Order: sequence, then structure tokens, then C-alpha cells
Amino acid sequence: MKRVLDFLKGFRSTVGYDFEFDLLDEQVLNSLPTCPGVYIITTTDGEKFNYPRGSNGVIYIGMSKCLKSRLKEHYNCLKPLEEDEDWGLCDGYWKKSSYQYMHYHGAHVYIFKCRKQTQEAKDLESSILWRFYLKYRATPVGNDARSFPKIKSEDI
Repeated sequence: MKRVLDFLKGFRSTVGYDFEFDLLDEQVLNSLPTCPGVYIITTTDGEKFNYPRGSNGVIYIGMSKCLKSRLKEHYNCLKPLEEDEDWGLCDGYWKKSSYQYMHYHGAHVYIFKCRKQTQEAKDLESSILWRFYLKYRATPVGNDARSFPKIKSEDI
């Protein structure tokens, strides 16, 4: 598994992630699966962000019931930044800081598809966010939501 995903060591030991690509690669984006799953967006320039317990290049961890449509939404918000148009808005709303990170440091995506009929995307996302939090004691720089379980005193 890639070094940037070291917090997932042993998570899916035989397979790891299911697919990877650069977010601005529209051709690959159009061929993505429509299944549910989790995606992890990382830097492409090797930049790492400092956390209380180390540094990592993960920008954002998200989930979707349809990976293709959700990642196209991210693409549609990031593309105008790349073209230097309408830098502050995305569909009439202010862009989140995660898009600024993606614009300046690149956006490489790792996809983890849900296992058929045995896994919900939200549960998979919670598990991955929880592993990130346990290793770095923070959520990725682009994540706002806290969708993982509360810390238990024995985990600290």
C-alpha cells in the first residue's frame, strides 16, 4: 500500500485500495464505477500536512453511494480553480478549503469500493477516518464532519 495510506496498514491486506487516479483526469473519471464506497484524496506534489502525531499528504476522506457522481462533483468544483475562473464559488456556494488544497497540491484519488451486500459506505468511511484519527490524532485538513465514533479512554 502507498506510504500516504500507511494509517490503513493491515486494513485490506490482500487487496488494499481498488482503484487510483488523478482527479482532473476527466477520461478516467467518466469510466469510474457507480457503486458505493470511500475515496481518499491526497496531494500529488508530495506535500504533507502536520498533525499532532506526524504528517501525511491526505487532504480529504469521503464516501458516496455513487462514487462516479460524487467524484464528478469534486471535479466540477476543482476544474474552475485550475482554469482560474470563478475562484471563490462552486454552484453558487463558496468553495471549501479542501478545493484550495487540491488546487495547490494536486488531487490524487484512492478508491475503496464497499464489499458487496456486506458493507455500507458510511461504515467504511467511519472505519477509515477512525484509523486516520488514531494514528494522527486529527482529521484530514479538508474534512469538516466527524463521522467516526467517539474516542474511548482506553484508545488514548
